[in-house]
Amino acid sequence: MGINKAQAVGYTTNTVLKIMSDKELNAYLSGIIDGLAYARYVQDGKKSYKGMKCISDWFYKDKKTIPKILRAFAHFKDSFANSVVGALAAKECPLR
Repeated sequence: MGINKAQAVGYTTNTVLKIMSDKELNAYLSGIIDGLAYARYVQDGKKSYKGMKCISDWFYKDKKTIPKILRAFAHFKDSFANSVVGALAAKECPLR
């Protein structure tokens, strides 16, 4: 079972909205968030959890986040989902 090119680079937001159930979407977004949070920890030199925690809290604790992500997905239909989520996270938790 191989991975096709679209799977290798990621899904567009339009594809995500069309093919994923709510449960799959939640798992997919959680994976993106966890990856972004860890990448932020590494970018911060593994010296502070502040940026990592900001990203995690933004997604897991703020009830407005998922609707905001879904609105952005609907607006940026041809963009990669992970890029859209990354841009939103960066806006919410900017580098200092």
